[in-house]
Amino acid sequence: MTLPSVTLSMGIVWGNLAIIFGAIISMYSGLLLISCAVKTNSDRYEDFALAAYGEKASKATSWLVQISLLGVVISYITLIKELIPTVISIFVFGYIPDQDD
Repeated sequence: MTLPSVTLSMGIVWGNLAIIFGAIISMYSGLLLISCAVKTNSDRYEDFALAAYGEKASKATSWLVQISLLGVVISYITLIKELIPTVISIFVFGYIPDQDD
């Protein structure tokens, strides 16, 4: 969800409150990650899970991070596939193609 769509769907007051709430939650999760990094003397999610829950959780966390990174790569490839024809049309041919092209 983008910031303008939050404000559009929730209204100006509730939308801005939702954005502020999201910012607070994001800041808190960042502070938790910093705290984990200091206590474990590491900067890897797997080490955080190992210290908190043991070896099985560390391996599960490693797999989840890999799956998440695979999703990022797939999203990037999809984005590039959608954008490249439009960018080429704009810069080479000088027009924005229709959605059907």
